[in-house]
Amino acid sequence: MKNIIYPVNQQGLPLIPAAPVPAATVTNTKMGIGRLLQLYLRALLTAILTAIIAIGISGLTDRLMRFAFYGQWETGAESPAYHNLGAAVILLPVAGSLLLLWAAVRNSNWLKIPGMILATATGGSLGKEAPAMLMGGMFGILSGKKDHFLETEQYTLFVAGACSGLAMLFGAPVAALLLALEIWLPQWKWQQVLPAVIGAAVGGAGNYVIHHGNPVFHFGDGPAFNLPALGVYFFIGLLAGLLAGGITRLYHVIQRLTAGSSSRNKGWILAAALLTGLIGYLAPETLGAGDDYISNLLRARVTLQLLFVWSVLKLVAWLFFAGVAKTGSSITPVLITGGAVGLLLAVVIQLIFPAIIINPVMAALIGMFALFAGTSRALLAAIALGLETTHQWQASLPLVVACVAAYSLAVLVGRKRNVEAVR
Repeated sequence: MKNIIYPVNQQGLPLIPAAPVPAATVTNTKMGIGRLLQLYLRALLTAILTAIIAIGISGLTDRLMRFAFYGQWETGAESPAYHNLGAAVILLPVAGSLLLLWAAVRNSNWLKIPGMILATATGGSLGKEAPAMLMGGMFGILSGKKDHFLETEQYTLFVAGACSGLAMLFGAPVAALLLALEIWLPQWKWQQVLPAVIGAAVGGAGNYVIHHGNPVFHFGDGPAFNLPALGVYFFIGLLAGLLAGGITRLYHVIQRLTAGSSSRNKGWILAAALLTGLIGYLAPETLGAGDDYISNLLRARVTLQLLFVWSVLKLVAWLFFAGVAKTGSSITPVLITGGAVGLLLAVVIQLIFPAIIINPVMAALIGMFALFAGTSRALLAAIALGLETTHQWQASLPLVVACVAAYSLAVLVGRKRNVEAVR
């Protein structure tokens, strides 16, 4: 079955560096039972290995970050916002991006994996999930090549590995599978979908074993749901979609301006890292992945200054760095920016319309996943991710309304851009 939404959803931002999508002519190849079983076994092994490595990447990134900013080689996440490096912090992301520069020169996704880990640990606005998902995908391709699988089968294993990494770190197997169906699989054939199911299931099971079924993000209390507030959440979704369309345009513009194989063009990576350092010096809260900030937003334990920092400055640092280095958009930076925008809009709307009872934590949740739906073009995955990472099932209706609004508007803005490009 052909994925009819695949061409539309490809207009969004890639979550990880470009995957080797096979030619459509290869997808019609029939597979025997023995080869199918071999493919599923490889998908299972890839998923298990990816789940283990994803935890290792997350822990390694935290250790490297503590060492880079505090000189401590210890376990546990520690925000780089409280460092005492002074102006020297400006050069830290530059040093951390040298491996990414080498990966760009060599055009190697394998080098890009440690490059993204090091860049994040030294202040780059990337998510830990990006190198984990890419590592799982690359292991899938390597495993497929070893068994002489066709390109389509190798790509299927790539998707299985990426699904496992996402499900492992976010505890969201349903969202991982939906992401594969919406933006990674050009066709929905059971020999391609089942490996994605295996990858998502293994990653989700791994997260359950480690976190005992607890949500990844903690949700605060707030006023009860009411219909007038639903209109506000819909409006926030529309603005998130408009912002997503603008972000997508800027991302592609940045990539076009800095594209090329010359050393001068590759040097843009260092310029982007320098910009990250300058912004980090002015606003230390923009440095690093910022996983803990998501729970702060979902509890509304933030100041207006922080909302401005995350909705504007972190957006600039993340967008320019990801666009130049071609690391993919990740998920965590989008959630932080979206949550800050949603909460900031809720504050403004509440001041203008004090009679409407708005739940600020609900507004942050909606901003996060509505912006993710708009930038990734993965509507169903965004809704599922919002519910699975917070376990706030009562947020289903406002989340669906906002994500549909954001996705629809982002697609319309993207379609308009394509029409203008043709003209």
